[in-house]
Amino acid sequence: MADQPANVAPDPRARIIQRCPNCEARADVSTFVAGALVRCARCGVRFQVQRPVSIERRKTPPPPAPVPAPPLPQAAQGPTPLHAHWPTT
Repeated sequence: MADQPANVAPDPRARIIQRCPNCEARADVSTFVAGALVRCARCGVRFQVQRPVSIERRKTPPPPAPVPAPPLPQAAQGPTPLHAHWPTT
Protein backbone atom coordinates (compact mmCIF):
# COMPACT_ATOMS: atom_id res chain seq x y z
CA MET A 1 0.00 0.00 0.00
CA ALA A 2 1.39 3.42 -0.96
CA ASP A 3 1.93 6.19 1.58
CA GLN A 4 -0.11 9.37 1.30
CA PRO A 5 1.72 12.40 -0.09
CA ALA A 6 2.79 14.95 2.50
CA ASN A 7 0.68 17.72 0.95
CA VAL A 8 -2.64 15.88 1.46
CA ALA A 9 -4.64 17.31 4.36
CA PRO A 10 -5.84 14.84 7.01
CA ASP A 11 -9.44 13.70 6.81
CA PRO A 12 -11.52 16.19 8.87
CA ARG A 13 -13.88 13.32 9.76
CA ALA A 14 -11.07 11.37 11.41
CA ARG A 15 -11.69 10.23 14.95
CA ILE A 16 -10.09 12.32 17.67
CA ILE A 17 -9.22 10.35 20.78
CA GLN A 18 -8.52 11.93 24.15
CA ARG A 19 -7.70 10.12 27.38
CA CYS A 20 -9.66 10.64 30.58
CA PRO A 21 -7.46 12.52 33.08
CA ASN A 22 -8.73 10.29 35.91
CA CYS A 23 -8.65 6.72 34.60
CA GLU A 24 -6.79 7.11 31.26
CA ALA A 25 -9.68 5.51 29.33
CA ARG A 26 -9.80 6.47 25.66
CA ALA A 27 -12.75 8.65 24.66
CA ASP A 28 -13.80 9.60 21.14
CA VAL A 29 -14.22 13.39 21.31
CA SER A 30 -14.39 14.00 17.54
CA THR A 31 -18.04 15.10 17.71
CA PHE A 32 -17.42 17.70 20.43
CA VAL A 33 -16.05 21.22 20.09
CA ALA A 34 -12.94 22.32 21.97
CA GLY A 35 -13.82 23.37 25.51
CA ALA A 36 -16.90 21.14 25.77
CA LEU A 37 -17.28 19.01 28.90
CA VAL A 38 -17.62 15.27 28.29
CA ARG A 39 -18.21 12.47 30.76
CA CYS A 40 -15.92 9.45 30.85
CA ALA A 41 -17.87 6.25 30.14
CA ARG A 42 -15.67 4.26 32.52
CA CYS A 43 -15.33 6.39 35.68
CA GLY A 44 -17.91 9.16 35.15
CA VAL A 45 -15.48 12.07 35.56
CA ARG A 46 -16.24 15.12 33.43
CA PHE A 47 -13.30 16.58 31.52
CA GLN A 48 -12.76 19.31 28.96
CA VAL A 49 -12.19 18.50 25.29
CA GLN A 50 -8.87 19.83 24.04
CA ARG A 51 -7.82 20.33 20.44
CA PRO A 52 -4.25 20.67 19.21
CA VAL A 53 -3.35 23.80 17.25
CA SER A 54 -3.70 22.90 13.60
CA ILE A 55 -0.67 23.01 11.33
CA GLU A 56 -2.39 25.55 9.08
CA ARG A 57 -2.89 27.98 11.97
CA ARG A 58 0.74 27.72 13.06
CA LYS A 59 2.07 28.34 9.55
CA THR A 60 -0.10 31.33 8.64
CA PRO A 61 1.95 34.49 8.42
CA PRO A 62 1.04 37.47 10.58
CA PRO A 63 -1.23 40.06 8.98
CA PRO A 64 0.55 42.75 6.98
CA ALA A 65 1.52 45.94 8.76
CA PRO A 66 -0.97 48.77 8.32
CA VAL A 67 -0.20 51.21 5.55
CA PRO A 68 0.71 54.64 6.96
CA ALA A 69 -1.78 57.39 6.25
CA PRO A 70 -0.81 59.87 3.52
CA PRO A 71 0.39 63.26 4.76
CA LEU A 72 -2.31 65.81 5.43
CA PRO A 73 -2.84 68.63 2.90
CA GLN A 74 -1.28 71.99 3.78
CA ALA A 75 -4.60 73.49 4.94
CA ALA A 76 -5.21 70.64 7.37
CA GLN A 77 -1.80 70.98 9.02
CA GLY A 78 -2.74 74.25 10.68
CA PRO A 79 -2.67 77.95 9.91
CA THR A 80 0.11 79.33 7.73
CA PRO A 81 2.37 81.79 9.58
CA LEU A 82 1.80 85.43 8.60
CA HIS A 83 5.38 85.99 7.52
CA ALA A 84 4.94 83.37 4.79
CA HIS A 85 2.65 85.79 2.91
CA TRP A 86 4.97 88.85 3.16
CA PRO A 87 6.87 89.72 0.04
CA THR A 88 10.59 89.24 0.17
CA THR A 89 12.91 91.95 -1.05
